[in-house]
Amino acid sequence: MRELRSAWAELELVGAAPNPFLSWDWQWSWWEVFGADYRPRHLVVREGGSVIGVVPLCEAKESPGVLVFAGGPNLTDRLGFLALPGREAEVARATLGWAVEEGAGDVNLDLHFLPEGSATLEALLGQAKEFQLQAIPEPEEVCPGLDLATDFEGYLTNSLNKKDRHELRRKLRRLEQERPGWRMVPAGEVGLAAAVETFLRLLAASGAHKQAFLTESITRFFQLVAQRLDQRGWLRLQILQSGEDDLAGIFAFRVGQTWYLYNSGYDPAFASLSPGLLCVAEGIRGAIAEGCTRADLLRGDEGYKYHLGAVDERLIHLRITSGQSS
Repeated sequence: MRELRSAWAELELVGAAPNPFLSWDWQWSWWEVFGADYRPRHLVVREGGSVIGVVPLCEAKESPGVLVFAGGPNLTDRLGFLALPGREAEVARATLGWAVEEGAGDVNLDLHFLPEGSATLEALLGQAKEFQLQAIPEPEEVCPGLDLATDFEGYLTNSLNKKDRHELRRKLRRLEQERPGWRMVPAGEVGLAAAVETFLRLLAASGAHKQAFLTESITRFFQLVAQRLDQRGWLRLQILQSGEDDLAGIFAFRVGQTWYLYNSGYDPAFASLSPGLLCVAEGIRGAIAEGCTRADLLRGDEGYKYHLGAVDERLIHLRITSGQSS
């Protein structure tokens, strides 16, 4: 996959702001850690000498013949392929034509986390019909998100209902009363490695499920992807700190005008202060200050996302197989 970096870069230079999960930096980090269990099946779609699409596909070695998006559904929140705006149908046609030829007519694509209504999903559905393949889209998960106002007070007024607005302000006042001088500390202030270590400690402390999630491999993935997204200027890793205490942390990134909340963690010793919720709210405040117009809180229907004003966007699981489409 390393040799595909130039194709990725060429497409990102002329396309819209990239989906960070489809960036070479994210995908290569995933391959470095988990690639031994997969066979790469990436496609580069060209017109003349120009790249118009990159399709990151692979096969799990334990499931040969089943094509899935690279990046790992347990770690990646939005999947799909890269294409120049308006060229999605051509990239989808090339992908399905290759799949038909490669499988000698036996096609089996198992594609997770395609945003509902996206150009990528619609292109795949349309081209599956053209190839007389069966396409079965099913609701899978949600990615709550919200449009941002131009200032934090506007966000509170426009995005939160009266009860949630009152509660957030109350929690902020309590934090200030009980922990005066608290602040959000960016990774650059303490050093990236130290910030990642602190964040992972807070993530593991958040609950048994988070601790179980943080295997040695996933910890390594966090370290690699943090380095690469930081080099691109995308990483927004912050720790909510009070004195010597680390209360909570967020692992987020900004790409274009969108702020993405990838994960968060908190120290349960300070749970009465709602540090996890406040850390995310402060992340949103920082995103607004940077000029972001959208906050994407990514996969999962955790309640705090809705208390912060997010609205669901549905993700679709698409199966494309041989046979007549309906």
